[in-house]
Amino acid sequence: MNASSSRAPSSCTASCDRGRRPRVVLLGTAGGTTTWSPRADGRPARHGISTAVVVGDRIYVVDQGAGSTRQLTIADPLGRGRGSVLRDLGALLITHLHSDHIVDLPCLLHWGREQGWPPEPVPLIGPGPLPLSTRAYAGRRAGIATGGAVRPGTASLVKGLVHAFRADTIDRVLGAGRPPLEDLVRVREVPVPGRDETTAGSAPVLEDANVRVSATLVEHGDMAPAYAYRFDFDGGAVVISGDTGPCDALVELAVGADVLVHEAISPHFAASKFGAPPYDAAQQQSLDHVFAKHTSVRAVGDIAARAGVPTLVLTHLVPGDLPADAWRDAVTGFDGQVIVGEDLDVVPVQEERPPRLRVRRPSGR
Repeated sequence: MNASSSRAPSSCTASCDRGRRPRVVLLGTAGGTTTWSPRADGRPARHGISTAVVVGDRIYVVDQGAGSTRQLTIADPLGRGRGSVLRDLGALLITHLHSDHIVDLPCLLHWGREQGWPPEPVPLIGPGPLPLSTRAYAGRRAGIATGGAVRPGTASLVKGLVHAFRADTIDRVLGAGRPPLEDLVRVREVPVPGRDETTAGSAPVLEDANVRVSATLVEHGDMAPAYAYRFDFDGGAVVISGDTGPCDALVELAVGADVLVHEAISPHFAASKFGAPPYDAAQQQSLDHVFAKHTSVRAVGDIAARAGVPTLVLTHLVPGDLPADAWRDAVTGFDGQVIVGEDLDVVPVQEERPPRLRVRRPSGR
């Protein structure tokens, strides 16, 4: 049984907390490339995955799923008002390069110039290139034969966006005097541990006056590298899982954190995609592929319990049209607070924290 069956005391809409208290703002909570329908309980359809961490006078945005730019301007986490929402953007971070996590990046860059983009380039932190002769799963390596091809990284993504939107940029830069896209961000690619390394651990990727951000490799099937991020700041810490299957590296990253924002997939996904079983071989292969690289909602509670976090927030929900109770009731093995994320929810990081739950180490460790 979960310690919390209601979100009301611990989350609120984006407009209810614009003080200096550190907080997580859920801009979009749906996973995958499906455009989910409004839910049977009358709640609207979820936007694509995107999470903001607000500390002091800075906003740090992790992933840019479909519609997240609009959501960020609606949330206006620092109450700047139209035309200035992004002036205090501290950094953009990308967990991995699946399209549902980056599809709104060009929108953010283009429209951001109309929302008070900071005068200095904003750090854009994400995966680097990976030779496809290696795979990286939380520090482990396994050879695959690909003829030496390279999976592009974040720098290549930005370069491609600049090229794709060149006609628009030329008009707006020359005609309206706006900065070119390539001047808006400063790309920092998270280095992938070398072939001979046996563990990735966590590595710092950003430090400024407000936060220290570290990353660790997580397990997301063939999409590698994929990262989880931890934000440490005065008064607390937040961990955002990105997309991952159950992963010891993520548990280690989350130890001592106040809030764990974790992805979840429901067994109901199979029926939502293909209807009632039985499934043919191709359908089963597709389902096995998806379930193997995500975390079942039935397992998320155990992960949070092992890390000893007081608060677990579910996001990147697949399927995105299930009612909240279906998610909450499926979480087991965790005695802390469970929040089923809704778009534009705000999750404060407690300044006076409840007693931290005991870290439950996996057997044999």
